[in-house]
Amino acid sequence: LSEKAFATGDARDATQGSSEFEVFLGRLKDVMTASIPFTVILDDPLANSYLQNLYAPDPDPNMTTETYERTWDQNEELGLNDMKVEGYEEGHAAGVAAEKAAAAKNAEGESAPAKVGPTTAT
Repeated sequence: LSEKAFATGDARDATQGSSEFEVFLGRLKDVMTASIPFTVILDDPLANSYLQNLYAPDPDPNMTTETYERTWDQNEELGLNDMKVEGYEEGHAAGVAAEKAAAAKNAEGESAPAKVGPTTAT
């Protein structure tokens, strides 16, 4: 990876050198092989993630699970603050009834002759 990612050519930072990147890659390889201890913090406000417990059905001694309430900002980012979750059935039923009434009125208007207005005979 060090040969491919920003280590050569004009993308390379001449003042920094490649030593910091090489150190980072070396530590990343150590984590991948589990030769150094590391911690993974997975913050998933929607709880859509899955981590397998290799000790199942017993609890994993190396895994801690925390359940928490989402913050207002997290709900805002997910679009949940403006979501109507109570009484939406009544609102939906009223909307459907209004649409049906409007459609019936339009259908009635199309089949009936056009009304021009009062006519006077002389």
